[in-house]
Amino acid sequence: MKPRIHQVLFDFDGVLAHYRHEVRIAHLAAYAKCEHEQVRSVLFVSGLETEYDTGTIDTATYLRRLGDGIGAAVNEDTWIASRMAGSTAIDDVLVRIAALHAEVAMGVLTNNGAMMTQAIR
Repeated sequence: MKPRIHQVLFDFDGVLAHYRHEVRIAHLAAYAKCEHEQVRSVLFVSGLETEYDTGTIDTATYLRRLGDGIGAAVNEDTWIASRMAGSTAIDDVLVRIAALHAEVAMGVLTNNGAMMTQAIR
């Protein structure tokens, strides 16, 4: 008798979706009408993204600092839109997930900040 799988845990980036920083950065740069390098600097060079992902700062602080840095207010919807612009579903994985038995409990994990729980949906 084969053991039955009862639970599956999927990582978001790299398993359920391909993630491209460059596309996300371009999306935010177009939104803020600023240079690509300015967004990169604010998010990644400054350490802002790492602070948020590790829980050192809360969402409101993160969004305020991001907006201040790129010269345009950034709310949760704008952030989610930019994050999803940089994420592309991996269709063959989603097809396999859909084929799993309905009773298999599934979850998604990520090492990204709190807003990813909304973006993943």
